[in-house]
Amino acid sequence: MTDSFTISSQHAGLRLQDVLAARYPTYSVGSLLRRLAGGDVLVNGTPATRRRLVHEGDLVEVDIPDETMRRVEPHPLPLAVLYEDEFCIVINKPPGPRTMPKTTR
Repeated sequence: MTDSFTISSQHAGLRLQDVLAARYPTYSVGSLLRRLAGGDVLVNGTPATRRRLVHEGDLVEVDIPDETMRRVEPHPLPLAVLYEDEFCIVINKPPGPRTMPKTTR
């Protein structure tokens, strides 16, 4: 997938990695950082680093192959709902570092 966009005044002064994460919220940050490190993100025709600050009017071109993107899908978790109302939910999560399956790419 190739995408290009112009930096608006709203995003001027931000780091490029933050702009990319906001523009592509369904893509993993790691995959976006790999694109940056691989020279697949250009700002005004020049390969850019993740910490580069962008300015209003900068042209950003992003080449992201579809196979490097990861879709985030919900996974059922064994959670016990202890309390729930329209403003709050209290759950009992089993102990352990990881209770949901690992995501696949």
